[in-house]
Amino acid sequence: MKKVLTLAIVTFCLATLLFGGSWETVKVASTDMMVTKASFIDANTGWIVYSTTYPTHQMGRVQKTINGGLDWTTVREPDVTDYAWNDMEFIDANVGYACGEGGIIYKTTNGGADWTMIGDTNTYKVELYDLDAVSADVVYIAGKDNTLLKTTNGGTFTKLSYNFDG
Repeated sequence: MKKVLTLAIVTFCLATLLFGGSWETVKVASTDMMVTKASFIDANTGWIVYSTTYPTHQMGRVQKTINGGLDWTTVREPDVTDYAWNDMEFIDANVGYACGEGGIIYKTTNGGADWTMIGDTNTYKVELYDLDAVSADVVYIAGKDNTLLKTTNGGTFTKLSYNFDG
């Protein structure tokens, strides 16, 4: 049994070494901001969102790459009134969603060139942490205080009711 376990461990280590993927550091254009989310639709096309903290409070700068991260182009500059973007996900080369502090929800239909706010602090009033875009129309968003939102038309979100009875 000991030999079988040893052989299994050695085989796993060799397979990981020989066939496992490798990581490469990708340089991004901004050094004064922190990357908070990356979303790629294939090996070459992706977006990153940045945020800074006090004193500049720049939130929601979005950059796009079409060559696997070798070059980045800013497609959205933040406004000083923006809230932090906690999550961002693209469905395809055009449609993407973002959510964040203050209950913000943004949508783009042109690859990030323009973003439309489809939810704000007056609508949801909670911090939104995570989103899962199932399709261009179906999106789930999770947030503070057990908030769970869903849209089936790519724009109008409803708050879902659920319980965790065990």
